[in-house]
Amino acid sequence: MLIDKLFVYGLLKKGYPNYSLIEPYIITSIDAYTFGSLYMINDKHPAYIKSGNNKIEGTLYFISNTKIIFKILDYIEQGYKREVTTVYDKDNNEYLAWIYTYLGNLKDAKLLPEGKFTKKYL
Repeated sequence: MLIDKLFVYGLLKKGYPNYSLIEPYIITSIDAYTFGSLYMINDKHPAYIKSGNNKIEGTLYFISNTKIIFKILDYIEQGYKREVTTVYDKDNNEYLAWIYTYLGNLKDAKLLPEGKFTKKYL
């Protein structure tokens, strides 16, 4: 099954440093959310993990050329694993999408209980 959607919660969102990497592959995007926990790593990198029940806000990208873009993203997202998750739009419609989950140690990480990474963290 081809999954051509990517849920982003951090530096790949529009207006953030890594957006230019994915922009040419975006067909369209919508505001969306999923559930889990969102942390700040080393005061500069957001990190999502599936455990937890916090609402995590982000953007759902409908993307083209998945083979190319995921090769690029899998390389730059070292320390993260691409996994399939359920994402919801504002009307609670469900989508299956890829998400990058953090694989590292959360010992010194700061939980973002509001579930949203914003530019104030940059």
